[in-house]
Amino acid sequence: MQVDLMDGKIRLNPRDTKNNEARVICLEGELLEAINFQRVLRDQKFPKCPWVFFGETGERIKDFRGS
Repeated sequence: MQVDLMDGKIRLNPRDTKNNEARVICLEGELLEAINFQRVLRDQKFPKCPWVFFGETGERIKDFRGS
């Protein structure tokens, strides 16, 4: 998966999709704003964290139901 916030797109490789087809997800409006906000927050609190969405200590969120 490749995220390009400047272009506002997420590109999924075929191996990352259920039907093995590449996809492009366009980010715009509130979704793009939320992801940019989360990225800024991450860069301030946990600059070495590779995840855009993270737990209270910067760890990876593996299951959103437990977050």
